[in-house]
Order: sequence, then C-alpha cells, then structure tokens
Amino acid sequence: MKKFFLFFIFFTSFIFANIIDIYREKGSEAAIDILDKELQKIQYWQKVIDDKDIRFGYYSNMDYILVCNKKRKKLDIYKIDNKELKNIKTIKVIVGKNSGDKVKEGDLRTPVGVYRLIRKLTNLDDYYGPFAFVTTYPNLYDKIRGKNGYGIWIHGMPENCEREPDTKGCIAMENEELKKLENMLDLKKTILLINEDKPDIANKEEIVQILSMLYKWRYAWKNSDINSYLQFYHPKFVRFDGKNLKEFSEMKKRIFSLKKGQKIEIVFTNINIIPYQTPDNEKIYRVNFHEKYRSKSYSFEGNKELYVVKTSNNWKILVER
Repeated sequence: MKKFFLFFIFFTSFIFANIIDIYREKGSEAAIDILDKELQKIQYWQKVIDDKDIRFGYYSNMDYILVCNKKRKKLDIYKIDNKELKNIKTIKVIVGKNSGDKVKEGDLRTPVGVYRLIRKLTNLDDYYGPFAFVTTYPNLYDKIRGKNGYGIWIHGMPENCEREPDTKGCIAMENEELKKLENMLDLKKTILLINEDKPDIANKEEIVQILSMLYKWRYAWKNSDINSYLQFYHPKFVRFDGKNLKEFSEMKKRIFSLKKGQKIEIVFTNINIIPYQTPDNEKIYRVNFHEKYRSKSYSFEGNKELYVVKTSNNWKILVER
C-alpha cells in the first residue's frame, strides 16, 4: 500500500509538472487536450475506483440503494458510506402475483430493472396504506423495448380490510416499515434495483472500461470527429425519440459539419453506472450523468441517460436520451 501511494504521488507530480510545461510553451488548449486524454485512460479510473465497494454500481451522487428480490420477497436498504456499502435494514415485502419481468399493463408482474423514486403520494385509497412512493417505471429502456403499464409504487398495507397475498405489480410493505423507510431516505439520492432472484453484480473492470469509454466518446464529440464518435454506437442503437442508428448518424453528420472548427466545452458530473438486469442476462449498464455543453451556436445543461452493452471488442451505446 505504501509503495502504491508513493507511486501515485510520483505519477501525479510528474503529470502536473508536465502540464505546467505544456501550458507554458503551448498554451491552455494544449494543456486541456493532455488532461482530456488522461481522462480516457484505464489507469486513471482504476485509481478513482480503488477499493470502493461497487457491487451494485458506481455512484457519484446517490446515498441509498434499495435492492428488491422478488422471489425472496425482501427489500435490502444499503447506505453508501464513503467507499463502503452498509446494509442498514432488510424489510419483508409482497410483490406482483406473477413472476417474470413486467411487459404490459395488467400482467400482474413487478418490473425488473433500475428505477428512481420521484415523489410521494398521499390521500390514497386505504388499499395502499398511508402513502406511496412513485417509481419511474416504465423507464427509457422499458419504453424502447415496448413495455407499458404505469403506477408501479412502493406502498403500505390496507388498515381496514384484509390484505391480499400479492400486489398487481407494486412493492408493498407493512405501514410501520414504510414510515421508517420514509424517515431514512432522501428520495433524490435513492436508486431502486429490482431483480427476480439475485441482483446483477457489477465488477471493477467493467466499471473502469465504461468510464474510459465515456470520456473517449466525449473527446470525439468535443473535437467534432464524426467517424470516431459514431464508432461508440451499437448497430441496434435507438434514440429516445425512436431514431435508429442510420437516422441518428445522418443527423449528427449535419450537426458536426456545422461545428467543425468551433471551440466546444463538454463537462460530465454526477456520473452513475449501474448494472441492469435483463431476462436474457445480456451485459447492460445504465449510465446517467449531468452534462454541460457549450459551443458558439448552442448551449445545453441537463441530465443525460445512456444504456451501454458489452460487445466482443468494446462497450457500445444501445439507447440514449
């Protein structure tokens, strides 16, 4: 550990001194280009990840992970505490009557996937208990795959009538547990992972590869290198608005030709990379982050969402918003 620390100090000192020399001799643009290339390196992200517990993904701005196991009917609550994941509570739950991933409205299935809790609902029918948390089902990936339905909540139990053994697709728990959960969580910093029998576990090598890929993609984008940029997209790519790879490529070629030579600034913050369980066990991760984009003719700031899939030679973008 001491040797690694000394190497890290030497390495960063060397890079820093090198950057100063480049800045002094060639200016800020050349120095920024060196830093952009450092962000693409596997070695850099290995140091960032280091000894973090990333079994459920890499998180920059989340505090809690809820992991729901449908078969075992339990909800595990994890607190992200610096580099560690602490299992602070396990709650018994009931889920949809039918097993398997949710596909359509009325199939009585609880979905499998990655979701956020976006708001709290009160003044509901007694069937749902004192209140409910609304999930983001169907998410972007669900919609692209043609899944439908709505109203997947985490809610309580009826107080004035007999409880059914299953739900129509929601996750339900005892009212006292629901109230404890509310007191525990910050909804804006909570992610919900739902699996059928066991969660899809991330590994450091994959997380590091995706972070490196993300910044290589950004570099091509920033430099209006359309050929390199399009290499990051899967042949079956679909954009949020339904555009396929051919339509998306034609659109991007027009945009990039107009941007050629312009100074473009792209900043990614609050990056989260989460393993996404699929029925056929295809290796997919959900990647979301906050993006700032600035060029002479256009500015954007907001949330970006990607679904990336592992191929024989790299990670490719399958879905984008």
